[in-house]
Amino acid sequence: DPKQSPVARGFDRFYGTRNFIDSYFTVLPHCQVFLDDKEVLPGTETPVNHLHPEREWYTTDVFTDYALHFMDESFKKHADQPLFLYLAYNAPHFPIQPPKDWLEKVQKREPQLDKKRATNVAFVEHMDHEIGKFLDTVKDIGIAEDTLIVFSSDNGGSLPHGALNGDLRGGKQDHWEGGIRVPTCAVWPGVITPG
Repeated sequence: DPKQSPVARGFDRFYGTRNFIDSYFTVLPHCQVFLDDKEVLPGTETPVNHLHPEREWYTTDVFTDYALHFMDESFKKHADQPLFLYLAYNAPHFPIQPPKDWLEKVQKREPQLDKKRATNVAFVEHMDHEIGKFLDTVKDIGIAEDTLIVFSSDNGGSLPHGALNGDLRGGKQDHWEGGIRVPTCAVWPGVITPG
């Protein structure tokens, strides 16, 4: 429904999907990708990262690419204006599908982990890496001290998919703390004291 689009609800730009994805390596056939309100990948078998067509599609990477692109585009046009950017990764939502090289790295580093746990660790670490690219860009363009960054999740870790919630009871889809207590942090150099 176009009325539910982020662009129809106050955002100037939007890149992403409007529903869950089947795969991090391809969003088709059950999920469309939109740029603003226009479907950008209709009828194709393999999604293309229009910003980096030489690279294979991986959803988390593509969302980072577009976030950095929108930020760069905004600062070129409106350097003196405030910017609100909402980067909502699908990761670490299932299907738990880290890039192969990230899984291999975790398995080499921690061979004692079972496959399910290693897969989840690699998935989260890759997402963390992409968040790091975004934070590095904020620093590199010189706006870190003028930028409030908030990170949060929508639920606790999914236990059947190899997540661990420490001493908290339960996990995703439970109403115990393991399901509803989420990681949240806010970073704003010079305003919020680290730690």
